[in-house]
Amino acid sequence: MTLRFENTFNALKDKKEIAFIPFITLCDPAYNLSLKIAEACVNSGADALALGYPFSDPCADNEYVLLSEKRALKSGAKLNDFFSLIHEIRETYPLLPISLNVYANIPATIGFDNFFERSQKSGIDSLFIPDIPVNMLKTGENFYNCAVNHDLGNILLAPANACDSTLNEIAKYAKGYINVINPDKKAFSTKMTIETLNSYNSSATVLATEIESVEDIKMAIKEGALGVITSVKIAKIIKDNLNNEEKTLQEISKYIKDMKSATAF
Repeated sequence: MTLRFENTFNALKDKKEIAFIPFITLCDPAYNLSLKIAEACVNSGADALALGYPFSDPCADNEYVLLSEKRALKSGAKLNDFFSLIHEIRETYPLLPISLNVYANIPATIGFDNFFERSQKSGIDSLFIPDIPVNMLKTGENFYNCAVNHDLGNILLAPANACDSTLNEIAKYAKGYINVINPDKKAFSTKMTIETLNSYNSSATVLATEIESVEDIKMAIKEGALGVITSVKIAKIIKDNLNNEEKTLQEISKYIKDMKSATAF
């Protein structure tokens, strides 16, 4: 697999910064504007991109991402459009780390081997399949080997309430980064989860839930995360400005700049 994520996290660590990674649903609200939004994010300071493959029946997304997926599908975009858009982003930013979030149903329809191959050729570095936990990586289609065969990393989810043995397995197989989530902040510590993963020499840990403000980034730094992923605010901006492309791009650019400015530690 490529080392874009690893190199980026290492370079940012040397600069005493954490990574700021915007999540964008492909082709929301349409192909051309989605490309401009991706460009606005990177040109405004994003360290990497997490791209979402639209799905009609998602089970783990917030309400704003759900709406973004509906808009993308309503635009008429199809499989070839999504991969074409990824390829355009990769052509423009050859060193940019890019992950693809996709539910297992999508690659299952065309075959996992085919989907993984097309993902790699379009420019993806790592795949995140949220409905495939670490204990399913080597079952059925053997997602781990399929990713390895196509030089792709597996991004995995690490709940803050996971036991040490599970975190050890996640650290062993995740490549690119690890999405750390906390289902109950009162009962579980994200910081302890990150420390445990670090003790197993894991890939970079990234907080991926409820990251919307500068204060959230400061919290992530205190927790020891090496990056954050934001999705809600960008989806909100798109939703609120569907008839105003210029304002959409201006607000997203400002948001990215403001958030990135808070990533120093």
